[in-house]
Formats: sequence, structure tokens, C-alpha cells
Amino acid sequence: MLSDTDQLHRPVVAGLSRKRVRLHAAVNMSRPARIVPSLLLVVVMVLHSGRCAGAQPPVSVPGVLREFRGVWVATGWNIDWPTQPGLSAAAQQNEVRQMLDRVVALGLNAVVLQVRSEADAIYPSQQPWSRSLTGTSGEGPQPAYDPLQYWIRQAHSRGLELHAWINPFRVQSSSRAVAAEHISRTAPELVVRYGEQRWLDPGHPGSIAHVLQVIEDLLQRYDVDGLHLDDYFYPYPIRDDAGAVVEFPDTASWENYLRQGGQYSRSDWRRSRVSRLVSLIRARVRRLKPDIRFGISPFGLPGRGLLPQVGGLDQYEELYADPQRWAERSWCDYLTPQLYWRTTDSKRAFGMLLNHWSGLQKSSLQIWPGLNASAVADGQSGWTGKEIADQIRLTREFLTVPGHVHFSARALLRDGSDLFAELRQSVYQEPAAVPVRAGLTERIGGKPTVSLSGRVLSVSTAGARPRRWCLQTRDQNGQWQQWLLSGELDQLQVPVGAAEVAVSALDQLSRQGEVVRLLVR
Repeated sequence: MLSDTDQLHRPVVAGLSRKRVRLHAAVNMSRPARIVPSLLLVVVMVLHSGRCAGAQPPVSVPGVLREFRGVWVATGWNIDWPTQPGLSAAAQQNEVRQMLDRVVALGLNAVVLQVRSEADAIYPSQQPWSRSLTGTSGEGPQPAYDPLQYWIRQAHSRGLELHAWINPFRVQSSSRAVAAEHISRTAPELVVRYGEQRWLDPGHPGSIAHVLQVIEDLLQRYDVDGLHLDDYFYPYPIRDDAGAVVEFPDTASWENYLRQGGQYSRSDWRRSRVSRLVSLIRARVRRLKPDIRFGISPFGLPGRGLLPQVGGLDQYEELYADPQRWAERSWCDYLTPQLYWRTTDSKRAFGMLLNHWSGLQKSSLQIWPGLNASAVADGQSGWTGKEIADQIRLTREFLTVPGHVHFSARALLRDGSDLFAELRQSVYQEPAAVPVRAGLTERIGGKPTVSLSGRVLSVSTAGARPRRWCLQTRDQNGQWQQWLLSGELDQLQVPVGAAEVAVSALDQLSRQGEVVRLLVR
């Protein structure tokens, strides 16, 4: 298990196209260095206004390579965390630390953590505690602690973003007993049964109001870096014994809409409910936490007849989701379509789907697809680590601001994983910072205070601690090596052979401060 103090790797830009390097420059690192001490005598000369003792610095310092590299951590049904219900608080926390250490070791920079899976929560709230924690709905971990707060603190200490992932309308996936404070018991008028499942009825005004209240509480109390919705709006269709699709039971809400003079068809009305939720969430996010990201991960096939040759489920007609409209209205900051097909798929090739979705990207909206790491871990035919690496390379060619999210953590990060090794050695050799959210400047003021003794750089800032330090070193041949390190460090190690170092701070929004350059002789 690698940790924040494992040996510093020496990254190169392998796996990144020349085009991408030019567009997004370069930097980085994934974890602090532990380098064997050198006997070199180091003399430092600080560069003022690009000069030192009358000499010009040889080249400009490269900029920060930016790519969103995320992983979904599913808590429902103990898919990823905790690995089983009923673990002690200490055991749950140990799993958090181990998982995040692996996230850093692989070279990822963001975690999308499921905090609400069935109208419940992994944090103390008016919703019942998730049964994934203890095995019983409504029972919190023992000894008592706040799991979400712990995840946030541990992620931020490692320089990672943490996005809170919620399922807005799903209430229950089975008929298991729920706590007294569960919405199916406190507000049963909002809930309908669909097969063995229970759902909030999106057509009932109280359902959207409830979801917005949950989100407001979450954003007001927790320092998350993003809010994330998945593809479960209206449920995936189920069929009866004869094979016919079972109609979602929202007739009462639909008839009420008609009595009030509604003119939409039933399908358009359902889509309008989902789109209303998305637009209202966007407004809440911008009002309560204007700098964080709001993202959605829709089903990977666009539907609406946009790619008729691919067939499959039509999310526009069957899930009542309209990602094209959300993109046109800039109601979210990123879309993560779940592109869970291989590059060689005869009907739904990854590249073809990515090409379609990339047409939605613009300055205010990024497309960062979801990748099917679980298919590799499960040994599904045709799925290899190289397949996932090839998909990542395609995103770097198709997307203006590259990024992707893996499903899911257990499949991607397990010890001895061939997938982990393949990605680490190919496409993640060069660590990356998360892109700055659209509408925010990438550069800010604030020059760090830097001093060097031997090969130890002491670093500090006048204000709040940075999320990450950006350390760059240039050798005698003019080649730059670059790392991103935890902002909680006060000292950074300079590798042997460095002729110059450059240090800057990245804040919690990934904006870069002024660069301090030091010559090393």
C-alpha cells in the first residue's frame, strides 16, 4: 500500500498527446517525496523579476497540466465503502485512509462519494442513517462520528477534490424495513411503489421540494467541492410476467397537472419535472456555494433518436432525462455520460459515443465520461487495462478540457490490480491538477515564502493553506520534472540533480498562485 510518503516517482509525459501538452502545459506530482539524502552542497540564488546576478532564466516555467481524474465510491449495498456493514468506526476510517492513499498513488485527483442512495445519508441529518454503515436503517456508526466530514478532511489533506453524489428520487430498492424517520414513513404521500421498489414521485411538488431541502442542508454544512447526480431520475423500466413495461404509478400527479390546465404530453411532463429539478439545483448551488461544481452522470446512450444506429435504452423516452437541454441551458458544470462500451464494440463503440457527447462541450460545460473499470475487474470478455487506457487517450484527443471518472473504487484500486498497474505506468505517469471551474480565473495572487536548506524547501503562505503545492524542478539539460504535493506539507524535498526549482500554491479551487523560482548550484 503506497502512502503520501512513498518514494517520489520521476514522471514523464508519456501517454499524453503533444497537442494536449501544448494546450494544458505541464506540472505535477501525486505524493510527497522521500529522497535519499545527497552530499551535494546547495547554494540558492532567488530570481528577482526573472533575473539572478544579471543572468536570464533559461526557459519559462511550464504551466499546470489539468485533467479531471475521478473515481466513484459507491456506499449503497457496500459496493465500495464500507466493505461490509457493521464495521467499527475505527475500521471504517481505516478503509477511508487506505482507499484515499490508493487514489493518490494511482494519480487521480477527485473522489465522487455516494452520500445518499435510498433517501438516507452517510452523515447525521434528518434523513435516516444509511443501512450500509451498520446493516440497519437509521443506526449510525459506533463510536459515533461523522463519516462525510471524515471523508472530506482526509481527501483535502491529500489534495483531492470530494464531490457529494446523491440519488434524488430513489427511496427503496427492496421491501426491507426502514427507520421511522425515513420519508416513506414521514411523508408517504410523496412515495409510490414500482415493483419491489419505492420512489419519490417527481410529479408531486413536494418531492422536488424535499430533494432541494436535502441539498441545501448538505451544502450549508459540508465543505464539498462538488455536487453530483447519477442517472436515476425516473426508474429504469421494469416488466411484468408477460414482458410488458410496467407504467410508473404517477397517475394521481398527472391528473392533477391536467386539472390545473397542463398542456404537455405525459412524457414531456415527466421530462419537465426532471429538468425543473436540475435547473433548481443549479440555482441553489450557485446561491449557496457559487464556486463548486455541479455535475450529472446520465446514461451513456443519448436517446432521442440522436444515434439511431446504436439502439438500446432511450433515456429521453424511458428515463425522462434530457441532457442536451441541460447542456444548452448550462444547468450544470460537467456531464459524465456513462460510456460503458469498448472501443471495438460493433454498434456502440466508445469513440463514436464520445464523439457525440463531446459535441455538447462548451466553455461553461465540460464532458468527462464515465469509464467501466468494473468490467475489467470482473473479467468480462474483451475488457483489459489497455482498453481503459486507450479510452483515456481518446478523451484527451476529443475533449477541450480532458477528464473522466472510473466506476468504481473497489474495482480500480484493489491491491495487485493489473488495471491499477496498467494505468499508473501508461496514462497516469504525469500527475494532473483538476481543471479550474469555468468562470473562475486560473491564476491568483499570493507568492509563497520559500527557503532552502540542503535539499529541503521550507514553504508557507500568508493566508490559508493551499490545497496543493506545485513543485517543479529543472535539470542541467533544461528538462522540467513536475509534482503536485499536499498543501498540508511545510517542507518539500528537492531531488538530486536539480539546477532550478519553482514553487507555487494551488488553492481549494485549483487556481495557481505566483511562482517562486530558485537556482540551485
